[in-house]
Amino acid sequence: MSQNSCPFYQTINDFRYPASFKRENIDFALNYKPTDRDIFVVTFPKCGTTWAKQIISLILNDGIPHENEIDLLMKSYIEMRGSDCINNTSEKNIIKTHLSFQLMPYSVSAKYLLVFRNPKDACLSFYHYLKKLFENRYQFEFNEFFDKWITGDIPYGDYFQHTLTFWSHRFDQNFDFLLYEHMKNDSKEAVLKIGKFLGEKYENKLKENNELLLNKVLEYSTVEYMKPALKFNPLVRKGIVGDWKSHFNEAQSDLVDEKVEKLFNGTGLEKLWINDMKW
Repeated sequence: MSQNSCPFYQTINDFRYPASFKRENIDFALNYKPTDRDIFVVTFPKCGTTWAKQIISLILNDGIPHENEIDLLMKSYIEMRGSDCINNTSEKNIIKTHLSFQLMPYSVSAKYLLVFRNPKDACLSFYHYLKKLFENRYQFEFNEFFDKWITGDIPYGDYFQHTLTFWSHRFDQNFDFLLYEHMKNDSKEAVLKIGKFLGEKYENKLKENNELLLNKVLEYSTVEYMKPALKFNPLVRKGIVGDWKSHFNEAQSDLVDEKVEKLFNGTGLEKLWINDMKW
């Protein structure tokens, strides 16, 4: 796999966007002025965006799944869909983005939910996503993809630098964050935290009616529900923690550990996934 034979991305002002995205939609995302209706779900690719968006949508819609899950999840992708993702008729507008903090549309009045995932699982999930997306045009194996991922030669660039741009803002008043691994280990607590992030109105709704709404949100945000609902879209695959061990060799595992030590040391990030990243 080479950059020329497999053009995963296009470079605009030194940032790498997916190759298929239209320039006018990217420009819309970069220049969009958020309002207090906007709820941004922000991650590096394949770190829990789809899952978090589904939870937010279910909380806002009283536990009722969207009629068209693909439309809900993909239409909200601001750098992909541009102005199509702005819904002026709903009380809240959910927006998905993978842009780094410096490029992301920002306003103190908007809300931003950050989801962080351990780099090894994020790498493997991105590999499977792109492999499925490009299966009829390009063939490549994990070792080839890993060499690109570890150097940031992929859409949205370097996982480590991207993560750092948001980590320092995780306690800002209009930000909140979740760890993908914690969402898996305690989904109920994750849903309640998201409800609190959305506001007192939604937090209270989740705790009322003998947890009826909470149970609906949990049921319709599982991989078992979402995967068939999304049909053949590669957004949802396994959603498990530790799947990286099925593809990584020890040298690749060590390379990721070295980057974690070098770039995350002293930030607190280096301590988050100690058990999840052991070889």
